[in-house]
Amino acid sequence: MPSAIKLNGKFSKNFNELIKNKINSKEQLKNIEKEAALILKSLGGQPKDNNLNKTVLVIGYVQSGKTTSFQRLIALAGDNGYKLAIIFAGTGNLLLNQTAQRLEDELKGNSYDISITDVNPKPENISDIKDSLSLSDLTVIPVLKHYSHIGKLAELLSDRNIKSLLHNS
Repeated sequence: MPSAIKLNGKFSKNFNELIKNKINSKEQLKNIEKEAALILKSLGGQPKDNNLNKTVLVIGYVQSGKTTSFQRLIALAGDNGYKLAIIFAGTGNLLLNQTAQRLEDELKGNSYDISITDVNPKPENISDIKDSLSLSDLTVIPVLKHYSHIGKLAELLSDRNIKSLLHNS
């Protein structure tokens, strides 16, 4: 039987505190939380409850609140034992860097439990990713929506040490 999803863990509380001045109402915040919980449930809840071979893709219109929504989903995932989130953000570095900065400001804040990696990591950055996965409860990797960056990330994540860190949490 799947475990119940935790809705108010340390990442969610931190996110809600950092975002409270940007959300218009408690109802809007509850709607974002509800949608994030539904997406997480579609993955099977907590990693220990499933085989970790599922992927979720969340899309939305321009200026529709995607960044806030996926930040809430990442916080919820972290509270429920997920160690890694990958954000494919933008087709140009300007939007990717803007998203990475928002992740730093609105998701991480002063928390040492979450690590936002450098954008577009390459296989030669493997030690940085290993450190992040080892030292943080949750690692977020922002990547440009471009085949070459996605290929480099796939190569990096195929490393057996990285796989071990992800599956032995």
